[in-house]
Amino acid sequence: MIFIAVSWWQTGKADLTWVRLSSTAIFVSAAILGLWDVWLWRTPLVQRIPVVPRCVRGTWKGQLASNWRHPDRPDQPVVGEVYLVVKQTSTSIEAKLVTCASQSNSTVAKIAVINNNILLTYIYMSEPDLRVQQMSKIHYGTTVLEVIGSPSRRMKGRYWTDRGTSGELNFNQYRRKIAGDFEEAVELFSNERSTEAIADMERVGLEATSTVARWPRRTASLRVPSSCRRGSSRPMTPGPRSGRPRSARSA
Repeated sequence: MIFIAVSWWQTGKADLTWVRLSSTAIFVSAAILGLWDVWLWRTPLVQRIPVVPRCVRGTWKGQLASNWRHPDRPDQPVVGEVYLVVKQTSTSIEAKLVTCASQSNSTVAKIAVINNNILLTYIYMSEPDLRVQQMSKIHYGTTVLEVIGSPSRRMKGRYWTDRGTSGELNFNQYRRKIAGDFEEAVELFSNERSTEAIADMERVGLEATSTVARWPRRTASLRVPSSCRRGSSRPMTPGPRSGRPRSARSA
């Protein structure tokens, strides 16, 4: 409006040429910024630029070890398989940790560089399934994970909660696809022979040939355990015969 008023005051008429040019410039700039925020920033070439946030977007498979104890077996350590689902753009990031018995969603998350270490830090709320809330209540916590490799190959770190428990997390497998829940995350990593899986393994720095040699001939063991399926009322706990901890996902 100021430009129109000045042009009218100087020339006696409103010059709208600059308005058409600025509209085009704004549209092109917005399109480039949108493309950058969603996709360009995480391409391998751009990821080499130091000021660009490290990309950890996707689904990560790892292990959890916690000092939380199952009420029925307080002498058994709690270990288990967990999946971290990360939604990320160049300006925002969300993290969700899923297990067969609970789900933790970040309320605040950030990729930070501290002492030349790249860290994924987030505050979360954990909401166990109703079938296990008698022994594991809804709680809040904080997770700090160190991102290793460029591009990212592994993440490891710690978490602690407001109920006095803590533990370690180690993620060493990765898929680009975003999993919606625990069952979908398990399915992502069960199809080890897919072309996408081979590409992902190469991305995290593994030798595809050696990995193929270690693939199991049968994948039945990779299915979701019956105790983790929807509707099951029995949480996974250490087996009475072997004494080996299977998992207690609600930690």
